[in-house]
Amino acid sequence: MSEPIPDKDWYISKSNSLGFLPRCPFATAHDCPRYYQSLSLLGNAGCTKIEPTEDNKLLAKWKKHALWPHTLEQATGISSRDGEPHSYHHFCPEVAYDTFGYFAKFLARYADEIDSDSAHERLNKEGAKTTDPRWFWQFLTPQHYSECPLYSPLARADELSSQQGQLSTSGKETRPSLKQTSRHRRAEAAQIAAVKEEQGRSLNTENKQVLFISYAHCDSKWLTRFQRHLKPLLRGTTIDPWSDRRIKKSDRWHEQIQTALTVSCAAVLFVSPDFLASEYIADYELPVILKGAAEHGVKIFPVIISPCAIKEAEFKFLDAQKGLTSTTLSVFQAANPPTKTLSDMKRADWERVLLDTAKKIANLELLTKASEESPDQRAQTRPEKSS
Repeated sequence: MSEPIPDKDWYISKSNSLGFLPRCPFATAHDCPRYYQSLSLLGNAGCTKIEPTEDNKLLAKWKKHALWPHTLEQATGISSRDGEPHSYHHFCPEVAYDTFGYFAKFLARYADEIDSDSAHERLNKEGAKTTDPRWFWQFLTPQHYSECPLYSPLARADELSSQQGQLSTSGKETRPSLKQTSRHRRAEAAQIAAVKEEQGRSLNTENKQVLFISYAHCDSKWLTRFQRHLKPLLRGTTIDPWSDRRIKKSDRWHEQIQTALTVSCAAVLFVSPDFLASEYIADYELPVILKGAAEHGVKIFPVIISPCAIKEAEFKFLDAQKGLTSTTLSVFQAANPPTKTLSDMKRADWERVLLDTAKKIANLELLTKASEESPDQRAQTRPEKSS
């Protein structure tokens, strides 16, 4: 795998390269709110629980602290599927290692046995090591404690507390040593880099409907024009159009794409010979999109750019009910017929196709709101017929 295996050797090696202690000096429930929150949540997910009285005391303490998360996006959390813990978000890497054997801030299990078996087959072909986390986790984001957004402020507070203690004892002000200052500067630099990476990789899906846009890079001009049509129509809506253009250079691009795919409610496919020939699209994007359409009602909007084998090219995906399934993209209603592709049209005509597709996307929000309303609510908002 391209990512390192975030085991103890990797962790300590990174600590040594930074001149840090091997393990995080704040890795206790009394010294770090994220460590506490991770440990406490695991107690509710089948692991050993913190004694209730102690847990309540720690919760009251940390809720008053400036580093306690103020939004759901910042909070440590565990998501469940079918009543079982499935993914672990914003976790303390120290707690993750003690529990799962990997220093990571995000871990997500495979969706089902079909996905797991498929991954294991691929790993066997690769000759992956038995310690490779992909045997157990579909997604995993390694993290060293120096990259944790809580480490630098905790270290700074610890330094100031030490200075105040020295001042009260000697009556003289003391400066931190050059070694301490250098260490904290490196910690802050590591934290800043981690925050930038997190911002680039972040996908805020709360109250959002993610629209995934799949295309071949040589067809990017069509994406550009489509985005122009989308922007005014989606302004102020809950629909969030996502393409790989949002990925930053330093981001883990595959992880970002897969995350966006798994939370999307709709997908626009710019179909062309290059799109159909793309190995990545065929192996990693379309299987997730097609599975979402079959199992969760993900809407698919193909737009045919140029003459291609849309009726003949088959793509496989794992259906929870049927197992391995093959289909063509022609089963989905395209924005334009295969006999009249965008490249065959005059500009005014293909602009109209893109606009009509953008309008259908914008209408998804209205359809979602209508489906969430009760019959009485719909009756109240339905206009009366004129007599």
